[in-house]
Amino acid sequence: MKNMSNRPYDVIIMGAGLAGLCQARHLMLKIPNIRIAMIDPRPENRTEKDLKLGESTVEVATLFFGKDLGLYEYLIENHPPKYGLNFHWPKRNERTKTIDDYFHIWANRQPDLASTQLNRPKFERDLLKMNREMGADFYNGRVVDIDLTPNDQLHTVKVKLPNESIELQGKHLVDAAGRRFLIGKKTNNISFDSKDLYGVNTGSAWVRVMLIEQFFILVTTPQEQAVVITTPPITGLVKVIGYG
Repeated sequence: MKNMSNRPYDVIIMGAGLAGLCQARHLMLKIPNIRIAMIDPRPENRTEKDLKLGESTVEVATLFFGKDLGLYEYLIENHPPKYGLNFHWPKRNERTKTIDDYFHIWANRQPDLASTQLNRPKFERDLLKMNREMGADFYNGRVVDIDLTPNDQLHTVKVKLPNESIELQGKHLVDAAGRRFLIGKKTNNISFDSKDLYGVNTGSAWVRVMLIEQFFILVTTPQEQAVVITTPPITGLVKVIGYG
């Protein structure tokens, strides 16, 4: 295993998805000359087949992307604006067969602070390129182990690259690897039991719907309330909200 300890990093970010990429850019904008390493098994030139279905941002996210990350012009030029959230609820709970059975509220003009429909593969691909141009190092590999050390000692991250294995050392580690829970597993600090999650028993998932004229999903809660989500013609993104 190749040891890269002669080039320790200030921050090693494990995971170069949306969270990791935003964290890297934010640190580099705020702390001049900071040394950052990003690690992700996906290549830099990601395609539309990256299984990311997009993100319908709310206004506070656009504020963060546009102001704190300095991406306002980039968002305007590369990702379509949207008009905030749409809300639908039934006029009568026992009658929910058609869209006419629901009340609707939506914005009829662009809000003062626009929200954005992100093309996630493009956004991540472009942001990774920007981060590298700002000086961050990218390792196209998978984290296989981490060595967490006390006090001010350097932490060690073992990475498997396509043709070799390396060790990186850094002052700080950021776990942005999503459900891999790298640091959580290492420190035995993960809980999946709903009893330990303070009663939170809801979840959501995104699905892609192709070549349709109209589509709506009826999700019924234990209280017999319904949520209806419609998609635009041809291609849409549907968020399905689950209960229980």
